[in-house]
Amino acid sequence: MLGFLIGAIAGGLAATYWHRELGSFRDQHLPRLRNQTADKLEAAERTIVEGVKKVSTQARTRLRREDASAPHDEDPVSDRIGGPR
Repeated sequence: MLGFLIGAIAGGLAATYWHRELGSFRDQHLPRLRNQTADKLEAAERTIVEGVKKVSTQARTRLRREDASAPHDEDPVSDRIGGPR
């Protein structure tokens, strides 16, 4: 508890002492960092969307291929669960 109080006091004193420098850093560097972060998030979004589209297309193609090759006079769901046809 004592360490926490000493740390809080030291942090408050440092923030008071370097207030101008911290404000200057914030004003100069944060806009650039925000833009870089937004660019990286947009790139990640594009990669994810492309991946989801690719997987979706592959799944649809595979399902259509399996559906086309399956005999249509049988009920595959009923066969799997043991129910009547």
